Amino acid sequence: MKKKFKIISLVLSLFLFLLNSNSYSLSRCAALMEDIKNADNASEFQEHPYSKLYNPPFDVSLYYNSEIDEWIWGVDNKNYKVIDEDNEFIWALNENKNLTIGKIYDYEVLKGLEIGDEIIEINGKKVSEFSKDQLVDAIYSTDPSPKIVFLNSYGNKIEYDKGYIEKPEIVPVNIQLKIRNVSGINIKENTFQADMEINAIYKVPSIYDVSRKHLVINKDNNEFWMCKFTEDEFEEMQIWNPWIENINSIRQDKTLINREYIFQISDIWKGNEKYKDTSYDDNFVEITSKQFGTFTFTSEYFLKAFPFDKQKLVFQFADLSRDLDMQTLDSNLYNDRYLAYFKNNNKILEWRMLDTSTKYIKVENPEIYPTDGVQMIIEIERDYGYYIFKIILPMVLILLVCWSVFWIHPRELESKLTITIVCLLSLIAYNFVIDQDLPKLGYLTLMDYIILLSYIFATLPNFISIYSFQLYKNRNVKWKFIDSKSRIYGPVTYIFLILFIIFFNSIDNPYTAGFLSFLR
Repeated sequence: MKKKFKIISLVLSLFLFLLNSNSYSLSRCAALMEDIKNADNASEFQEHPYSKLYNPPFDVSLYYNSEIDEWIWGVDNKNYKVIDEDNEFIWALNENKNLTIGKIYDYEVLKGLEIGDEIIEINGKKVSEFSKDQLVDAIYSTDPSPKIVFLNSYGNKIEYDKGYIEKPEIVPVNIQLKIRNVSGINIKENTFQADMEINAIYKVPSIYDVSRKHLVINKDNNEFWMCKFTEDEFEEMQIWNPWIENINSIRQDKTLINREYIFQISDIWKGNEKYKDTSYDDNFVEITSKQFGTFTFTSEYFLKAFPFDKQKLVFQFADLSRDLDMQTLDSNLYNDRYLAYFKNNNKILEWRMLDTSTKYIKVENPEIYPTDGVQMIIEIERDYGYYIFKIILPMVLILLVCWSVFWIHPRELESKLTITIVCLLSLIAYNFVIDQDLPKLGYLTLMDYIILLSYIFATLPNFISIYSFQLYKNRNVKWKFIDSKSRIYGPVTYIFLILFIIFFNSIDNPYTAGFLSFLR
């Protein structure tokens, strides 16, 4: 009995401890919120948390290689790689053996250049002649400033030798994207849906002092606290916040989207060798503005190669209220890793995921100067098996049946016409099935060409059969020659023209499915 009583007492004590601990955690964050609201310098918390930008007016692009779990310094084209004598990846060059610009911090300084343009020479030496370490030293040298030659998309060479630029009052915001599910790809409406989490991470030094006593428990034992606030609670504290928008999102159902704010203090990273000699030595509170839920995005689909097409699902983020002199967006390097993980561990109904990538984009805004944005892309390929086995092959079989009438004697004209008319009506029914999946386009898709060709080859046997019957009726033996050639050359010509249409619509089309990529 005493043993049971001890066990019950122990369980009750543990329950009360957990209850008190949870109550304390809530009171700690609630106290932080009250201190921020009532601080003497509360008005400072609304000001832009400026920091200093001092670097070249551009950055070289990076891309994530999921095969080796590393970020490669160069371009996002995995067909071109440079390796050293130990067969290790160093950096990637494009087809011209040049680097590409991944981000531009000042378009006025680099006039005539855009993201994706090439770096071809540094100090009179071709990029391909440098090792990686030599490139890093040359590009980011301050004494002397390197002379860099760029090549823009128009084929013009542009020289730059002004070195670093300085922006003393700029706010860096880090964008992080986690996709949980993609569904509802609607070709007719140019939309798709994504269940995702969007994090905007930034530093606010002004609330460090008021936050430290609540978020630092025991620094010597690495005991720190993290606070999470709702959108209403954050608004009450009146702290500066970036206005990051999904600029290609067309619908955000407030009932399906939540927002929260997470506070972490910089003491967490201080003393950690991993963050030595970084900005994490400063005093600040890192705020993560998190949106999560189901978003509807618009995306432009190119359907010329339908149903053997591939498309791009594009996610674009920017702050349209602030230009490059006020704020810069940085894509968290883990975005590429998250995208690669999503591709390898998830499926999209009726589609196959081919590749993922992240890049910076220039966002034009008529109200302010250009600002930068972050773009994430999932490249998908249609699962065309359905269209091959349930649309194209049945159509081919219908056409073969249609042309089989030339194995019937011309005197059975009524039977021959019945077969060809039934085949034509069947093809029309298939056309209605296809139209349900596609918008009203201003151009013909590959499937449209196949259907139109099928209509033509379904009507030809009618006219040939009538002509053959007239020859037979007039006792002209030429009908035998026409029937014997038609039963062979009709189906063969139809199959040949289908293959030609596939070739014609796929050549030089970047939106063609992978198994036809050799035609591009």
